[in-house]
Amino acid sequence: MSEQSVKCDECLARLSERLRDAALATLDSLEWLAEVDSTNTRLLAQACPVHARVLIADQQSAGRGRLGRVWSSSRANAMLLSVALPLRGGLAAAQSLSIAVGVVLVEALHEQGVDSVRLKWPNDLIVGEHKLGGVLIELSSAPQPFVVIGVGLNLYDAPAVDRPTTDLARCGLDCRALDRRIELFAACVLALRNLDVNWLQADTRKREQLLERWCLHHAYQDCEVILELDGRVLQGRVQGIDSHGALQVAHVVPDAPGKFKVTSYHSGEVRLRGVRYG
Repeated sequence: MSEQSVKCDECLARLSERLRDAALATLDSLEWLAEVDSTNTRLLAQACPVHARVLIADQQSAGRGRLGRVWSSSRANAMLLSVALPLRGGLAAAQSLSIAVGVVLVEALHEQGVDSVRLKWPNDLIVGEHKLGGVLIELSSAPQPFVVIGVGLNLYDAPAVDRPTTDLARCGLDCRALDRRIELFAACVLALRNLDVNWLQADTRKREQLLERWCLHHAYQDCEVILELDGRVLQGRVQGIDSHGALQVAHVVPDAPGKFKVTSYHSGEVRLRGVRYG
């Protein structure tokens, strides 16, 4: 057995101990591997879970991000975590799931003492203008539907990519120590696992409350933004999100000074242009 595999086995044993029996009983599987092509790809190739499957890797050879981007990381310098959950309510149950994922991850990081983390629509984790982590949600094509939630979170030595990045070590949370790393991973696993009840099977009121919490954590709430969409560049002021998780932006009506039209967007890139109002 390789040294890396031994380390993964130790991490898995410590994580299992941290999660305790009650949480482990709601997991179909919990794996920690030295390297995979993609944690999402690996879980998507499996059957629909009865409860949940969790896969963690120290390194990915073909990690993916939103909009077809590559997720870059070096060995063990990032949290590479995927959770597969059944969609008992059908595919419609996954609507706006990306918003819910962003909220529970930010709140889990706040509980770990990283209060500076905010959300960039729809679910990027940022500190200031620097990206700390991201989320990729994919639906299976299996006859029995399920969803896979992939999370990449920079722990230390964030890679240099085409946009500013940061990591938890720079934010004051050093996860090089195994105990600290396990505590963080356990918090994120539980937060994502609990989405089965807190979002996928939640009633309307509980979902509304979670959407309200998203706005509290949104870095660009009430800010002027530039929205890049299908080759167009639009400007406006963020109003929040609607009940489907779409970003709501108020645009000035042409030839009508002082009047605004609010438009909902389900995709696109957002860049901060001005300053916060209020």
